[in-house]
Amino acid sequence: MYRVAIISYHTSPLASLGGAETGGLNVYVRELAAELAERGHTVDVFTRRTDADSPTTLPISEAGSSSPLARVVQITAGPPRYEEKALLPAYVDDFAEGVANFVAEEGVSYDIIHSHYWLSGLASEKLKARWRVPHIAMFHTLGEVKARSRVSEREPEPRIAAETAISRNADRIVVASKDEQQLLVRYYGADADRISVVPCGVNLGLFQPIDKEEARKQLGLREDDKILLFVGRIEPLKGVDI
Repeated sequence: MYRVAIISYHTSPLASLGGAETGGLNVYVRELAAELAERGHTVDVFTRRTDADSPTTLPISEAGSSSPLARVVQITAGPPRYEEKALLPAYVDDFAEGVANFVAEEGVSYDIIHSHYWLSGLASEKLKARWRVPHIAMFHTLGEVKARSRVSEREPEPRIAAETAISRNADRIVVASKDEQQLLVRYYGADADRISVVPCGVNLGLFQPIDKEEARKQLGLREDDKILLFVGRIEPLKGVDI
């Protein structure tokens, strides 16, 4: 079994969903950590502290269970409060140093570093050099793609430069689709052979097929209502207006 360090620098998997910076990535990291732990691996998720009064470590548990599967480790880097994402690059070095210090104090080591988002990737490259273990990166969104879509503000050049470096230096990159794999190769010069396409999974304990008529009844919809379903945060990049 492996000991895995998951890096989710800019947002916690335990954060409340639906905010400006909380959504699918948080759910993905939480569910991944829980499932890896369920399969026998030891998992620590490192994130930046945003509450000075909260404990350093917090459990990740299945709903209704008090048995922790994995844990979240909160590292102080910058002010212990919510900060705009644009300010977070300044604290990456402090975060990586804080993770390294926590791990040294615990007397543990990791077999794999798995980063989520480019800021986490930057911290993970520093930890990789220190610990000499493989770094598996997942971006979730790409700055160059967002910039070309022209539906959001121009992404800062440091982000795109960082994504380029991570794409070329990470031991492996995980993407959710072949389209994303092709975008990484086209825009970032990533090696296609080091990219693994792993479609997002589904929590079957939460999402299960049910009878359509019953579903409509639960939602208070008539049988002849035309329904267009969207799941996600309301933001321009997701194309809700289409």
